Amino acid sequence: MRVFDVVRTGIRSLFSSWLRSLLSVLGVVIGVGTLVVMISIGEGTKRQIVRSIEAMGSNLIVIENGAGKALRRRETVGLTFRDVQLLRRHCHLARAAVPLKMEPLMVSFGGKSRPFIGQGTTAELPRIANLNVAKGRFLCQRDIEESATVCVLGAKIPERLGVKEDLVNKFLTLNGQGFLVVGIVQRKGLTRIINPDVCVFIPISVSREMSKDRQRLDNILVEGWSSDLVHRTKEELSRLLTFFHGGSEDFTLWAQDELLERQKKVTETLQKALGAIALIALVIAGIGIMNVLLASVSERIREVGIRKAVGATPLDIMMQFVWESLLLTVTGGILGIIVGIAAGNWICNLLTDYLPQTEHQWQAPISPQAILISFGFALFTGLFFGLYPAVKAARLDPCEALTYE
Repeated sequence: MRVFDVVRTGIRSLFSSWLRSLLSVLGVVIGVGTLVVMISIGEGTKRQIVRSIEAMGSNLIVIENGAGKALRRRETVGLTFRDVQLLRRHCHLARAAVPLKMEPLMVSFGGKSRPFIGQGTTAELPRIANLNVAKGRFLCQRDIEESATVCVLGAKIPERLGVKEDLVNKFLTLNGQGFLVVGIVQRKGLTRIINPDVCVFIPISVSREMSKDRQRLDNILVEGWSSDLVHRTKEELSRLLTFFHGGSEDFTLWAQDELLERQKKVTETLQKALGAIALIALVIAGIGIMNVLLASVSERIREVGIRKAVGATPLDIMMQFVWESLLLTVTGGILGIIVGIAAGNWICNLLTDYLPQTEHQWQAPISPQAILISFGFALFTGLFFGLYPAVKAARLDPCEALTYE
C-alpha cells in the first residue's frame, strides 16, 4: 500500500471522528507549546542573568555585610569604613576598594516627592562598576573630602519624579536638605548589588553624617588587578577581614565568575524541572491519542477484516494506525511550536513591561535545537502510544472481524 494512500485513508478516518481527533491534537499542542516556552524562557532568563552579572566586570569582588548571622554567635559590627581603609593599606592584590552605604532618601523637587535609595560611595565607583555618566559628572575626590552636598542621579529618577527638564545643576531636597545635582548616569539596569538606574549617589562622607551608624557599611566593592588573580585576591581579602574582625567571619565574599556559574546552574536546573512538567503534558496527550486509536480500532473491526480479506498484510494494517497516530502528533507538534514561539514572545513582553529592571529587552530565544527536541518528543509520543492500538488492529482475525457486528 502506497504511503500516499495510507495518509489519505488516515486523514479520512480522523475526520470521521473529528472531535476526538481535535482534542488529541490540542493535547499535543499544549505539551509541545509548553516545552518550547519553558526552553526559550529558561534560555532568556539565563542570558539576562549573564548580562546583569557581566555588567559589573570580571575582576570585581563583592564583600557583603553578614553581621546578622554573626550576631547569633558573638557581638560584631560587621563591615565598617575602617575595613576599607585597612584593605587599601594591606591588601596588595586589590587595585581599589570602594564602600557602599545605603541610606533611604525622600527626594523632593518641584513639589513632588518620591522615596529612593541613596548610595554613599566614592569617586572610584564608576570605573570598577562600569557606570557611565550621561550628563554632567560623577562624584569627585574633592566632594568626598569636603563632604559636599552634591548628588548624582540614576537614569530613571527624573522620569519617576515626573520631571522632563534637565536636572543637572539644579537643587533637589534629600531628607529635607538641599543637594546640587552634578550628573546623571547612563541607563544600566539591575546588577547583583545595586540598581543604579533608581539610585541617588552621594559622597560617602555625607552618607555617614546622615546615618545613625556612621561606621557601618552595607558592601565593599574590591577591584582586582586582573581577572586571573581574582581567586587569590578573594583569599587574601577573607584572611585580612577575619583578622581585622578578631576571627569573626561576619561577612560574605563572592566573585563575579563564581556567581555567574552558580546562577547558570540554578537556571539550568529550573529549566529542566519546567521541561519535565511539559513532558508530563506530552505523556497525557499521548494517552489521549492511544484512547482515540483504541476507539477507532473498535469501530473499524469490520473494515480491518475486509482489508485483510482483499490482501492487506498485518504490516499494512499496523502501519495504517501508526500513520494516523503520527498525523495527530505531527499536526499537534507543528501547531505547538508556533503557539510556543508566540507565547514565549508574549511572556517576554510582559516581563519587560512589568519587570523593567534592565536596559535590555527580555528575550525568548528559540534555537533550532529547542524546536528539534520539542518536535522529536512529539513524534516519539505518537509512535509510542500509537504502537499498541496498531498492533492490536494488525492481530485481528479476519474471519472474526468480518462477522463482527
